[in-house]
Amino acid sequence: MAKRALPIKKPDIILDQKAAAPLYRQLYERLRAQILVGQLETGARLPSTRVLASELGVSRNTTALAYEMLLLDGYIESRVGDGTRVSRLEPELLQQASKVSRKRPQQPAAEPQIARRGQLLITASHESDSYTTLDPTHANPFLSGMPDVKHFPYELWARLLARHARQSLQSVSLYQNAQGYAPLREPSPRTSASHAASSVHPNKSS
Repeated sequence: MAKRALPIKKPDIILDQKAAAPLYRQLYERLRAQILVGQLETGARLPSTRVLASELGVSRNTTALAYEMLLLDGYIESRVGDGTRVSRLEPELLQQASKVSRKRPQQPAAEPQIARRGQLLITASHESDSYTTLDPTHANPFLSGMPDVKHFPYELWARLLARHARQSLQSVSLYQNAQGYAPLREPSPRTSASHAASSVHPNKSS
């Protein structure tokens, strides 16, 4: 008999709107911790992204992105007609369970040391780059090298990247054509016309 979707109530997961980490990343970390310590057992069915978003008071994009990340990392699995369930963890993921603190899962996970070191490097590079002192969301029109990023669909872009990466895992693990990705080697008619004197074929090296 299929298990019912587990209720994940607000007291079990607390997301900080003011934290530097985006909400979907916080939710991913909370659910991942609950899976690793066994609070969410193998085979347990999780609420739909819509239901969980309603329970936590966040957008559905937030829960969808968190689920996408958990799915990509192997913590959950999704099947048509069977919902989303906690996966049987691979050995390397089980090894991480011993490293997860037994404190309450909603507590923010400590940032890894490499992240702090990387942040220092990013800060240093920003200080040496005059362009980074400008806020891209308030950039002046036609400023060279500074596109308008206010309306870029970052969450959708992240979801599509995760989805296509997951669908391509088997193909990218194989040897690829040394000449490069075939669609990118296909010359467009306009480009070919502008270089009519030269014969271009995608499968011929220059």
